[in-house]
Amino acid sequence: MRIPSLLGIESTIELSKIGRSAHDGVWTVPAVGTQIVVTADDPNFTNAFWVQTDAVEGPTGPQGPTGPQGATGLTGATGPIWASTFTYKVGDTGPGGGIIFFVDRYNEYANFTYLEVAPVSAQVQRSWATNINSNQTTAVSGADSLALGGGYQNTLDIVAQTGNVDATCAAAYCADLVSGGQSDWYLPSVSELKMVYDVVALNLNVGTFSNALYWSSSERDAEMAYYQDFNSGPQGTSTKSLASFRVRPIRRF
Repeated sequence: MRIPSLLGIESTIELSKIGRSAHDGVWTVPAVGTQIVVTADDPNFTNAFWVQTDAVEGPTGPQGPTGPQGATGLTGATGPIWASTFTYKVGDTGPGGGIIFFVDRYNEYANFTYLEVAPVSAQVQRSWATNINSNQTTAVSGADSLALGGGYQNTLDIVAQTGNVDATCAAAYCADLVSGGQSDWYLPSVSELKMVYDVVALNLNVGTFSNALYWSSSERDAEMAYYQDFNSGPQGTSTKSLASFRVRPIRRF
């Protein structure tokens, strides 16, 4: 089958599957006009998504336009048009000047398609909570999500705790940050932070991360919150009062 690449050049590939992979391994064939997922064994081809749209009518007459590699087109409809549905891929520079570290290729998340980690210029050191009103020893209702995408709500809940301010609270700093023209940054959940470490720092080896501990927005209990070790990879928990931990905001869009 021949499809245009992201560079606009047609290439011949072998399709191993057409459809969408369910979690139980069952493949389904989509209806015409819906998303078609193209996969191959090549690991560099894992983010290829294409949309089949209505056919475009070609010119009438005995001969159509000249096609790729000098092939002569035929009379009538030119066939389906294929177009990429994704603007960014993992490793790209995002709209906020950071690095894209996740693409929702299977439309599993309702509130975002991409996750972007801020550039190193936005990195600071903070406590998890401000040392006021017993905030460092008081549980934050709702800030316990460990999930991908969960850091956004965690951050809102932490900021809502009276007394937390950006000068001394990791989540408040992220929420107040304006970087790269974007103002929707937040403190990542422990799962989001783990993905930043695995994808950006470890595999892509970009982003200029410190060999240090980074706060997540995921709270374990009244006194402890989760962190990600960017030196050797483990996760753990620590008291909210420690001000030596790094903070690297992310955003979703």
